[in-house]
Order: sequence, then structure tokens, then C-alpha cells
Amino acid sequence: MLRAFPFRTFDEIAALGLEVEVYYPGCYRYVGPIDLMDERLRGRPFTGARFVCSQTRRIYDASPPTVCGCRGHIVVRPPACDLIKPGQSIPWCSISCPRCVPPWEVSQAAAHLPPWKSIWTQPGVRVACPACRSPLATSWHGGEGIPCTDGYRRGHKGPLP
Repeated sequence: MLRAFPFRTFDEIAALGLEVEVYYPGCYRYVGPIDLMDERLRGRPFTGARFVCSQTRRIYDASPPTVCGCRGHIVVRPPACDLIKPGQSIPWCSISCPRCVPPWEVSQAAAHLPPWKSIWTQPGVRVACPACRSPLATSWHGGEGIPCTDGYRRGHKGPLP
């Protein structure tokens, strides 16, 4: 079953209380959270927004400083009060679209918080990309029964293998 993504625009992200950061892979830095009430973002879909890095950097010591100029990736996150700390065994999901340009990602989509609570009600549910309508890539972390996560052995009664 393919469900609709819970938001499409920067306005809807702001209404849900989520934050948006921009990751620039050319200089390995995160910028944000960005102001979602900015007039330039009003009513725009977050999937097609283009951000370009304007930071001056040096690649080698002998080279002159240049402007990075790489395209940013959108990262949607919960507010700081809802971030899941390391060691907590709370199920959460990373969501991304492998087909969209520029790439985007939702980090820490916790199964117990809105708007994700209404989506992950049944096992095996897939979510459609708000831009290209293809199934999104999801990666689960921190829950019971999910191997290689903090909560995997929680509630395990027998001897550990």
C-alpha cells in the first residue's frame, strides 16, 4: 500500500513544527535551521528548492580561496526537544527519495510523533514521494526486533547468541 507523504511545501513543514537544514556536501557543513517564514519559500514545494553554497573555502594550502558553489540537500528534522538521543530505543525512520534532484531527506521520523504516527500504523506501509510519486527509501532504527539497533535486544529473555 502506497500512502501520500504528509507534507509538500515549506509552509506545511512550518505548521507541523519541523525544522529544515541544508547540507552542503562540497564543504561538509549543515546550515540551519532555515527561516521557513521567508517570503521566497512561501508556498514552494520543498522537494524542488535549490540552495547553493556561497562559503569561501580553500581546497589545499597553496590554492587561492574559492567559493564552494555546491548544491545543497534539504534535511527535514524534528525540533531539538523531540530529537532522539543516542542510546534511546525509540523506533524512528530515515526517509529519502533516491530519484529526486536535488536530494532530500527526513531525519528521525519518530513513529510515535505526528505526522508520522498516522502513517506507520500498520507494518509494510510504503510512502510516496511528494514530487515524483515513486516509493521512498526508508531505513528503520532503534526499535525492538530491528537488528543492529539499540533496541534490538530489549525485552530479550533468553541467552544472547
